[in-house]
Amino acid sequence: MQAALGRLQAYSTDADLTNALRLARDDAHQAAGALRMVGLEGAATLAGAIESCLIDVNENRLPANDEMMRALRNALEGLQRWIKDLSMGGQR
Repeated sequence: MQAALGRLQAYSTDADLTNALRLARDDAHQAAGALRMVGLEGAATLAGAIESCLIDVNENRLPANDEMMRALRNALEGLQRWIKDLSMGGQR
């Protein structure tokens, strides 16, 4: 998730970095697979939805505007926080 977030932030800063968007999609795909492997289906579903959105942005089916990038960053950050909280036994 951290790698995908970093790549998405790089793309948000410079839209010419289209490779960063593709790599963020790959990172989200890998995260979804890893989450499924450990039985976290809900989290895997969210990671898969993030991946789908990244595909759609990359293929111009969704806008690559600030609002979309912010929504994707928020989803990645929220999922990352949830995983961290879960790993700490649900405590903050």
